[in-house]
Amino acid sequence: MVDLATLVLFGFALSVDSFGAGLAYGLKQIRMPVLSLLTIGCLSTVAVAISVGLGNLVAFATPALVAEIAGGILLILIGLCLLCQTIRGARERVFQVRIAPLGLVVQVLLEPLHADLDRSGTLSLREAGLLGLALAMDSFAAGFALGLMGPFSTIVPFIVGTGTLAFTALGLNLGRHSAARLGRKLGRLPGYLLIALGIFRLVRRSLQ
Repeated sequence: MVDLATLVLFGFALSVDSFGAGLAYGLKQIRMPVLSLLTIGCLSTVAVAISVGLGNLVAFATPALVAEIAGGILLILIGLCLLCQTIRGARERVFQVRIAPLGLVVQVLLEPLHADLDRSGTLSLREAGLLGLALAMDSFAAGFALGLMGPFSTIVPFIVGTGTLAFTALGLNLGRHSAARLGRKLGRLPGYLLIALGIFRLVRRSLQ
């Protein structure tokens, strides 16, 4: 069973990643209306609900020990991948895939500013949907890993969704004041948190 502290830290780890996207828009003085923010938050909520639910289904058909160990290891691996991306600056545009609509989502995932398709300086609902989908793709694997570790509370998707909305808005506001250094420091936080959660789950399981 996943405890409340793990759920809260997990939700924080996934939602804080959206801070970087919000910061990028703020630095470019791009506006994001309330409805666009809500769209991003809702997409994150749905994605995490689906991914954790799928993890629960797999865990139900797998021995509890195996499922929990697999979930912990997967969280550590995802955290390491996030750290490598941050250190190497993988948020920059590395390549372009022109196959629509997936290629567009991949571009947005690599460079959040690509979501402003018409370069109007304001993120429309459709453009917010693209950014929300990109951020949701980031958290899907981690949600699946959490689901493997045991029955999940229905509050998790809402923690992630609310956190995504809040951190995106925070990034926007700080970006307008050129707080880029803070954004770079926070960029590594999700990776560290997921690694810590994975190790914690593995250690606690070994002591039971």
